[in-house]
Amino acid sequence: MGKPKYYRYVITAFLVISWLYFAYVNRMIAIEPLQKYFKKEYTFVQTKDDIVLNYKEKLEEKYEYINLNGLYTKLSGGRKCNDIIKLKNGSLTSLEESCDTSGNAQKTVELKERLEKEGIDFLYVLSPFKTNVDLLPYGLPDSIDENCDIFLKHIDGKVPYIDLRPYFTDNAEHIDQYFYKTDHHWNPLGAFKAFQIISDYLQMEYPNESINGYYQNLDNWEINRKEKWFLGSRGKRTGTYFGGVDDLIWLTPKFDTKMSLLNIYKNEFYYGDYYDANIREEYILEKDYFMKNAFCVYIGGDYPLVQHRNTLAPVDKKILIIKDSFVLPLQTYFSTVFNEVDVIDLRHYTAGTLYEYIEESKPDIVIMNLNGGGISDDVYFNSGITEYTNDVTNNQIYQNDSVEIVAGDDSAYRYSSIYSGIEAGKRYTLLCDSVSVVQGDVDGISLKLFDKTTQTVYDCSMWDIKYCEKTNLYEWTFTAPADVNNLEVLIYSGIAGHTNGKAVTINNVRLLQQ
Repeated sequence: MGKPKYYRYVITAFLVISWLYFAYVNRMIAIEPLQKYFKKEYTFVQTKDDIVLNYKEKLEEKYEYINLNGLYTKLSGGRKCNDIIKLKNGSLTSLEESCDTSGNAQKTVELKERLEKEGIDFLYVLSPFKTNVDLLPYGLPDSIDENCDIFLKHIDGKVPYIDLRPYFTDNAEHIDQYFYKTDHHWNPLGAFKAFQIISDYLQMEYPNESINGYYQNLDNWEINRKEKWFLGSRGKRTGTYFGGVDDLIWLTPKFDTKMSLLNIYKNEFYYGDYYDANIREEYILEKDYFMKNAFCVYIGGDYPLVQHRNTLAPVDKKILIIKDSFVLPLQTYFSTVFNEVDVIDLRHYTAGTLYEYIEESKPDIVIMNLNGGGISDDVYFNSGITEYTNDVTNNQIYQNDSVEIVAGDDSAYRYSSIYSGIEAGKRYTLLCDSVSVVQGDVDGISLKLFDKTTQTVYDCSMWDIKYCEKTNLYEWTFTAPADVNNLEVLIYSGIAGHTNGKAVTINNVRLLQQ
């Protein structure tokens, strides 16, 4: 039985009243540019552009409008709102157009072959895009699976890969279980499922290592939840009424952990247990559907380079993960198993090429982990192999048996400048034998490539003292910007900005120029 005729009139009246209300509230967005136009201060094009810009940046009660628009679409029986599709199980997704992925597939093959020559293993992991042809509204085709199939066909037999789609999107039950309803990402339980599957594969590849077992058992993890706390990327486009909101989920291990995380881009160093290193409390303590992305409860967001170190991890191997945003929870799970997990996001990484970083860091395994929407994005596949040359000689240009950084309470920054003649475009490696903590509680040593004239930090890193003591390796390789000379290398007595009362001695410091 259809809805009564008056229902349509009620919905139409609701929409018209809403439009009139928001037009009145935001009337000055159009009136002010029009006034300038009639005063001949603006051309017609300037007026139009100003109105469009104002609606983007100055629209009052924008989120209420998004909510009402989503509510209207829901009440009117619509399945599509602001280009977002509601699947038959109520989950929100978007559609992908057909694209040619063969070129990026070939680049993946080339990267694997180059790494193989260097003795570095490679694995491609295809994360699932949240869609299912049986759950799509009638008449809405989606090309994401076809794009993925073509990509995998091109690398099949040439690159080892894991296709996660059959575990996640084969039915509505799995989509409900492993994905956030209002977001395109898997939830932390879905990421944990991927952790288990990838670990199974790695255990077969490295049978002498304890890769899969205790840490991959979900019973050994606590499932934490904040009810109705999260509005995902698709929900932010459609409001809280069209698809509802999600509970925020995050996992924490029940076993003891001691680890660190360095966010190179933000020069942030986190040290402690799993929660201290990986979970960002601001997303747990404050709910904001539109202004916060609570998926970033892990790590804090997508950054160019993040380095995990774990002295208690059972596997003494180094992983480099080439990531998209799906990897945020996944990388933290791997940090419980492997001593070193470096995670690079090529959308943001500008300190060099991917292959330069691989040559610097010498990982045992490189994992490229992208979802089906990313395989058409060239930025993930520009490795820099063709530009790289390894005919490098290391010339020692600085040496000091003992660099002492004294304690003090008169400055937020206790540091030593060890070299001030860094040449533009040159690559350097900073080394030391050990760090002696003389005073205070020091977990890490900050390193910066700094321009004192402009007060600009061009690169930075951190030595996790506990981890470096275990590996007996204190090393930082960096490249100076191509157009800046006479930069300084600074070493801090702890985390930059938190060095008061801390004194250290850096033993046998060397700087090499390549």
